[in-house]
Amino acid sequence: GNGGNHHLEVGSWVVGFFRDGPSAQDPMILGSVATQTDGVQDIPTESSVDNKVYKSKSGHLIEIDNSDGEERVNIKHKSNSRITMNADGSISIIASSIKLNA
Repeated sequence: GNGGNHHLEVGSWVVGFFRDGPSAQDPMILGSVATQTDGVQDIPTESSVDNKVYKSKSGHLIEIDNSDGEERVNIKHKSNSRITMNADGSISIIASSIKLNA
């Protein structure tokens, strides 16, 4: 499929079952349920269906845009440093300083 595999945090609410029945040693998680919301959740628009975003609780962001002809991968640190890989093969790096070891 085209789904994702997200790491759950302690306290996450999940929907699932135990594959081994009553001994309850082999859990299977089918999905998770939002436990905290910051107001009304956004409903994806048609243009955002191709855009997958993961944002950590401290503000780091990983974005994968699969829009036809505009595919890109963007990795952004909470300090606003970022690396963007564009559809044309170019890479953009924005940072206060860059250190390369080779």
